[in-house]
Amino acid sequence: MARLVLTVLVIILLGCSFVAVAEENGPYLFEQLEKTTYRQTFNALFQGQTHLEPWLQGYIDHRNGVDVPVTELVIQGQPYELYQICQPHNCPGNVLYVLFVPGGSRAYARFTKDDGSNRYFGNPDQEMQQVLKNLNQ
Repeated sequence: MARLVLTVLVIILLGCSFVAVAEENGPYLFEQLEKTTYRQTFNALFQGQTHLEPWLQGYIDHRNGVDVPVTELVIQGQPYELYQICQPHNCPGNVLYVLFVPGGSRAYARFTKDDGSNRYFGNPDQEMQQVLKNLNQ
């Protein structure tokens, strides 16, 4: 029943662009990154990127961040896994949203700062950027 209520709320709040179901005790990103495919895909998001926020670099290097368990999404009929990480002791607005296809072979990410700025990783098209932008609304 709780999942049904959550799903209905998400549909209403996000204008039916995607459906989310929170996994109880689902894996965290730091756990998934122990798997080779997820780790390689995650690291590829940031390869060659410059001027990363220190806390984000800290998560990339040492998994130092506040993780939220996976949320399973269906976006345009396709399943995705959403992982959220925020800056320790400063979560509001300082978040990394990472969308993986199941199995971890492809990912997109959006990094937000408390000043309202965004940065995208994984080369998402305009439609995927909008999906990523809607994740925290």
